[in-house]
Amino acid sequence: MSTLSSINQVLEEGGRTAAEKLRLFFGLLEEEFSVAINLHDLEGISQINPEVRGVLEPFLYHNNAFCNHVKKYAGFLASCSSAKTILCRTFRQKDNPFFGGCYLGIEELRYPIRWNGRLLGFLCVGQFCTDREAADARIEHYAAKEGADPVRLKALHRQVVRPLDFDIRRFGLQIGFLADYLALLYAQTSSARSQGIDVPFDALEHTRNYLVTRTKAFIQDNYASALPLKVLAANAYCSQTYLSALFRKVEGRTLTEAILEVRLSKAKTLLDTTTLSITETAFATGFNDSNYFSRAFRKHFGQSPRHYRSG
Repeated sequence: MSTLSSINQVLEEGGRTAAEKLRLFFGLLEEEFSVAINLHDLEGISQINPEVRGVLEPFLYHNNAFCNHVKKYAGFLASCSSAKTILCRTFRQKDNPFFGGCYLGIEELRYPIRWNGRLLGFLCVGQFCTDREAADARIEHYAAKEGADPVRLKALHRQVVRPLDFDIRRFGLQIGFLADYLALLYAQTSSARSQGIDVPFDALEHTRNYLVTRTKAFIQDNYASALPLKVLAANAYCSQTYLSALFRKVEGRTLTEAILEVRLSKAKTLLDTTTLSITETAFATGFNDSNYFSRAFRKHFGQSPRHYRSG
């Protein structure tokens, strides 16, 4: 290929769709700096259109071996949700990016996404560890409280963290452009809708639907753990009262009913596919009382778990 053709081919990449540009931007940042990027979406940025959603979905949660493991414990899950709430509150009061860590010593660079002063979300970049000794002490403390294996936790922690050894100014400039682009996409699409231009996006409606969708996905992923309303609200970055009322309005059922349905569905699958006892099935699907599980199962499916399994 000639030099001229090569140059023109690169220039033509400027005509990519918004989703393609986002995929390229995230990929370049991850490749150049070897970091994990997470988007905490407060206002439904990821719901602009299906293509954008497809690009952003992998970045909507901390998908690493350490975080995935600790969230299997109810206490850790609640603490993680509380940490997200605190982080969201901090960004509502703070305009600038900052560096910080969670209670288990996972450290991140955090960058807000704003439009006209409104917080749309934030980007968390990690995972780093700048003080190994302090991180180990934290892990041992919380592992003892939760009954987890500190040796395994520390091994997983070492597996996912890395030193903060690149030029933060250079990286910050690039991630700042990404945050601005996400805000611009959201604002442009919302503005177009308000002007009568036919785009499949309504900011308020998508925000509401996104909160409900996010909550349903969280229930699906964590049905075996305790799921009090405060944990669900923290995951959705909204108040308990608002989430409870919104979920009922959108879904036509309460959060308690939704959690119960998921747990019963998962229990039915275990009864079909495993040899777990009725009590073991109950505890594996988030029920703390096997008698309550049996009553709920009978009410929902018309027969007891024992009769269902026996055929």
